[in-house]
Amino acid sequence: MAEETTDIQIKVEQITLGTMVLKFSLPMMMVDQINEICDNKRDRPFNSQLAGKIEEEFDITQALPDDTKKIFLTFFEQYLKQCNKPFWKCYLDNVWFNDMKAGEYNPIHFHRTHTSDVGLSSVLMLKRPKTYGKEYSVKQEPRNGYLNLISGTQDPLAASMYQVDMEPGDFFIFPFTLLHSVNPFNGTDEIRRTLSYNCNLYRDGIWDLGKESQTKNSLEKGDILC
Repeated sequence: MAEETTDIQIKVEQITLGTMVLKFSLPMMMVDQINEICDNKRDRPFNSQLAGKIEEEFDITQALPDDTKKIFLTFFEQYLKQCNKPFWKCYLDNVWFNDMKAGEYNPIHFHRTHTSDVGLSSVLMLKRPKTYGKEYSVKQEPRNGYLNLISGTQDPLAASMYQVDMEPGDFFIFPFTLLHSVNPFNGTDEIRRTLSYNCNLYRDGIWDLGKESQTKNSLEKGDILC
């Protein structure tokens, strides 16, 4: 007597908890436009407000065109849609760029602003050196110049760190609270240029957009942004 077989269909649904990171790939035309601004707007040094051990860091909040700011705003709003948080509203804060040279680095840090502890950070690669130089250990797994996103989870079955060799146009968005860093590199005179944009988040209806001067006043006091 032949055995009867029964097809059993089991539905599988993945539920991911924890921090979400969103990656965009920006067109080179936009990258080139921003690079031109960075090349010509270097009159607002930003080192005293940042965690990076980098000599050349400049604020371009005023120099960035309004239409470009609106594009970045749509990226931050897309992040909120992806994580299903419609009750948060995005308000752009400072934007700056880092011209990182060989031997410089960005230590592990998180972001905050003078008006909110809740918000989104971001990093856009604008220029990448042709080489990050010599790797002194585990050469098959290069790490020079890499961006590190660190969740800090102790779960052995979950990813605790994401390390990436960014290419021009790569744009990552993540919460203020996500620890991150950039490794140093060597062996080149070329710069590694990135742009960062902070976006404050507020519950709908509780923030007065007329208080932009609050950020300006805090910057004049020399508070640290990140």
